[in-house]
Amino acid sequence: METDYAENSDDLCDDLRALSTWRGLFPCFLSWATIAVAIATAIRFPVIYLLAVLIIANRILALFLLSHEAVHALLTPHRRLNDFVGRYLCAFPVGVSFQQWRSKHLLHHRFLGSGLDPDLPIYSGLFETWSSFLKSFASGKVSMFLLIYFTPIDRILNRVGVQTPYLSMLMGLSEKGRRSIGFDRNDIFSFVTFHTIIAISIFSLNLTSYFTLYWVVPHLIVQFYFPIWSHLQHGGIFKDPVFNRRSRSINSPLWIMPLLMPVNVRFHLEHHLYPFVPQYKLANAAKRICNRPAYQNRHENLLNALRSRSHLSILPTGEEH
Repeated sequence: METDYAENSDDLCDDLRALSTWRGLFPCFLSWATIAVAIATAIRFPVIYLLAVLIIANRILALFLLSHEAVHALLTPHRRLNDFVGRYLCAFPVGVSFQQWRSKHLLHHRFLGSGLDPDLPIYSGLFETWSSFLKSFASGKVSMFLLIYFTPIDRILNRVGVQTPYLSMLMGLSEKGRRSIGFDRNDIFSFVTFHTIIAISIFSLNLTSYFTLYWVVPHLIVQFYFPIWSHLQHGGIFKDPVFNRRSRSINSPLWIMPLLMPVNVRFHLEHHLYPFVPQYKLANAAKRICNRPAYQNRHENLLNALRSRSHLSILPTGEEH
């Protein structure tokens, strides 16, 4: 049975809910500045190309995560500015349809671990084993799945009579439920227009090789990492009978967190418990729950989280928070 999604308010103080435009937007502009410096430096000193690619991949992931902040309206208290920056400076440049992901991600929060969770194939299937994952990536299955998931392609396919898994999931939602996740809204036109302008600019300015070397290659690294990252968040625990225990946070080693999990995404348990808290306050939210017995084993180190495995069987369709 469908219920309204109720955010976990708990006893968090208003200071953890308050949004700062400066703290929300600064990482976005810092990411673009870092990308620009990395590209310019690598062009001048080609010997550091591989290092530049890793830096750019890290910042692409950061932009993706900042678009996630915008999906939850956490970049800035000004909603129009939040959506504009989230759409045109974060989501679209990394190939993500902002509105598409917003509707899917809200479903993920509401139906985490169930048959109505659109993220389920990522953290339960794409990274089931290393060998299966490598085969899926080499065959292009991972890239194709992410392309359909994060772009308006599934809606376009639906218009020509091809039903995608996500749209099939929505058959289990009421009209009110669809409206609550913003399904009736889309940004197909702006998404296509944005990328058409970018493509024309790249070809007209003869920047194809630069675009491939400094954007496509780093983006492939992010695509490779994405199912692993998703597994770190939910893999092996998404069938926990207690809904709030189906997410984990990574607590060590801290030195590698900015590289593998930028923008405080390592606090994923806290994000699912308190989706209204911005990323720069999740560490404070973690302090509120770190000693609660129910969540102590949901703060794991990186290696233990990677070792966790789960079967592909899922909870009954429709189970939810």
